[in-house]
Amino acid sequence: MKGAMSNNHRLWMVPLWLVHQPPVSSFLPFVFSAPLPSDLATRPCAIIINGKVLCPCDCFHLNAPAVSDMPWLQFATVLTPEITQSDLVEIAVTEYTPDGALVQHCETISCPAVSLDKFDNAIRLTFSLGSSLISRMRLEAPRVILNNKYEVQGMLKYYMILRAGRFVRLIRFLIDFPECRSLIGWLDIVCWTFTPFVRWEYRLTNRNAAEHRSGLWDLGDKSSLSISSLGLSLYSEDDLHEVYYSLDGEEKYQQLDCPELLIHQESSGSKYWQHANHVTQSGRLPFRFAGAVAETEKATVYATKFGPVWSHKYLGHYLTVTLDPFWSAFPRAVRISRDCAVIEALPLLPPHCRQLYELQGGECLRLRGVIFNSPNGLPNKRALEWYKGPCHAFPTWDYLLKCKALTTFGIYGTPRESKWIQYISAFDIIQELETKVVQQDELGWRHLGDIPADHERVYYRRSSPFVSHFNNQYDLLAGLLYLLLYSRDSRLLDLIHGMSRHIADIDVYHTDKDRSAYNHGLFWHTDHYKSAGLATHRSFSRTQGSGQITHGGGPSCEHLYSTGLCIYYLLTGESWARDTVLELADFVISCDDGGQTGLRYLDKGPTGLASRTRDDDYHGPGRGPGNAIEALLNAWLLTADIRYWHKIRDLIHRCIHPSDDVASLGLLDAERRWSYTVFLEAVLRFLHIAAQNRVLDATVFYATQALVQYAKWMVVYERPYLENAHQLEYPTETWPCQDLRKSLILRATAQLANSLWSRRMLDKAAEISQAAWIAIAKFSTRYMTRPIALLLNVGFREACLAGCQDNALPASLVENTQYGAWPPRQKFLPIQRRILAKLPAPCRWVLAVLRGWASRINKLVILSK
Repeated sequence: MKGAMSNNHRLWMVPLWLVHQPPVSSFLPFVFSAPLPSDLATRPCAIIINGKVLCPCDCFHLNAPAVSDMPWLQFATVLTPEITQSDLVEIAVTEYTPDGALVQHCETISCPAVSLDKFDNAIRLTFSLGSSLISRMRLEAPRVILNNKYEVQGMLKYYMILRAGRFVRLIRFLIDFPECRSLIGWLDIVCWTFTPFVRWEYRLTNRNAAEHRSGLWDLGDKSSLSISSLGLSLYSEDDLHEVYYSLDGEEKYQQLDCPELLIHQESSGSKYWQHANHVTQSGRLPFRFAGAVAETEKATVYATKFGPVWSHKYLGHYLTVTLDPFWSAFPRAVRISRDCAVIEALPLLPPHCRQLYELQGGECLRLRGVIFNSPNGLPNKRALEWYKGPCHAFPTWDYLLKCKALTTFGIYGTPRESKWIQYISAFDIIQELETKVVQQDELGWRHLGDIPADHERVYYRRSSPFVSHFNNQYDLLAGLLYLLLYSRDSRLLDLIHGMSRHIADIDVYHTDKDRSAYNHGLFWHTDHYKSAGLATHRSFSRTQGSGQITHGGGPSCEHLYSTGLCIYYLLTGESWARDTVLELADFVISCDDGGQTGLRYLDKGPTGLASRTRDDDYHGPGRGPGNAIEALLNAWLLTADIRYWHKIRDLIHRCIHPSDDVASLGLLDAERRWSYTVFLEAVLRFLHIAAQNRVLDATVFYATQALVQYAKWMVVYERPYLENAHQLEYPTETWPCQDLRKSLILRATAQLANSLWSRRMLDKAAEISQAAWIAIAKFSTRYMTRPIALLLNVGFREACLAGCQDNALPASLVENTQYGAWPPRQKFLPIQRRILAKLPAPCRWVLAVLRGWASRINKLVILSK
């Protein structure tokens, strides 16, 4: 072992599985995340590979250490060629880094270093070996052409060092556009010190607020930016070099023997490339041809798709550049010459096309690439896969169960022989989802990562083309991550990476300039059984409906899912995922803050938007407060910010009470109140996290007793939804999938009840679960997107709980279910009701009449358009 280490130093074994096979004989960055005991996580760490190779490493806390006995850490180090793939299966983490081990390790690596500095509105990347310069490249700030007329140059402003270690640094630059204040950008650069690797990522946002008259979000909004081109330049500052390129990263490299090579990905190239999914504000398709083209002065090559890779050879080293993704985020283009590559995220088209790209208010555009030095020749496909990934290994499922790392997300065991296993074994989920993506051509910079909502087609009755977007309903992302960790199927990663970025860029409304009820919220899926029309991923369009206007709306706590992004961040360390989790939690607080509304001079109390479900006057258990609590819990796990915890307690006290007359709430009205189970799931998760962190205060016991009260009512009155199918507007496969929530709640709450009620709860859970799976199996539509999302998430957690051998909830919670009498529940009134209650009766009558007429006039105006 390199570096002495005494026997009394603590070792902690972390079994891993690799995403890709590492390239042979290369000095590679190696990144993985894992939970560690809190006492070990607070000390300097190194990793021991195969019991013989000691690698000092950077360790970064991903969540707040104070909120868990097993906090998540990200480890980053450099692998030497002597480390094989089999060595990486199990790694030991030690609390002690011997003196001189870092120096020894770096001397062993003996590879070029990369340094970064800001130079003349660009980022200069210098690759060197000791004091000898190998190569230098310059990454410029992006430039934008608006309306085919105005060129706007981005300016690199201040920077923040988000992570600073011995091996890796994460630096974020602000990009300002002085001539277009509506546009703002960030540049994230991951820079490795002892290995020749840089990953860069631009995110450009239109921070205008959309106009969305009557809650409709069509293309052509006045707040949108009409972009002719968005690109940047990457210069090589070396005097003499050769350029080699590959059009797809797999074929043989060719030397560039002409002044310039243009590679342009116009569309997907599949037989669905002209799908109505891609219509512009005029209702027309923007593409000129299918697929991609590569042009030089000597030849033109057409293909379905390209994934270009190019390398600058200088002094025996190959400085390689590639974009991730390229073809699937079309349109994309790159112009490669001997000393420069012009990368266009939105390519400038010929003058006669006059095509403008529309960046909607609050929408974000991402451009991502990697640069690395290849001292051993041109890189192969395996090397490209390794460098593109944000992480290279994941902890095993058994290790995560042993650490109880997933109990904070409601996973307490393993789904043993169960109906869930039979369901996922009956078809290839990955192939099924990819087929859905291809058939709706859910690709391109705006659509890549989302999944078509094909279940909405079943009751679609119009002859016009059908397009429907899922927008992570029921947190499909979390379900895919659970499946990834359980199955180790790395094919899932393309879907997971794409979906995470799509949620963060497109589905979240990135603006401060709209009303607080919408700012930074998550857009709904496309309106039920309607085509998206011109609304893209924003739910409601004036083209929907037949002869009448759709109801319209905007972001809401009733469609708010951040658990998948939280888990994604813990597994990959991607900082933008963390930012999005916090953004969605802050949305919950802001939308419920009366001090941020136009009524703040009359009432600054809570608006009720964080606790309403379906009706403005209903503030009992429902998916609105349930999703809000989940979002707040995720943010608290990452930050330990007390603001989030206080808001969770406020929502629990507002929505339930231990002495509630549950029967009077109308929870058996499935169409209006089915989602009370979403709220009870969130309360269960809150109780587990509180007990795990020894926060056993009055709110915990209040919530515990209320949960038991509701579970007792469920035992007596609940039935599978389809037993009363005549009461359902659409008796689809979704209803038995939602029944699994009832089973999950009853199984977990059984631990909190006395022995008699506990047995009844478990029996009822088994009865409902069995009936649900029998009903699901009868539907030929059970492999559509919505049932897949529910069964990968809710179904998986219910199966894990059913297979759990031990108590799911901490003993401290189970042993403390009794508390004194509670004060009577105070009925909550939303802000409008509170203000109206203060007005004299004649004023209330006049306002009601005016509101009715205003609604009618507004509908007539919209229909006339």
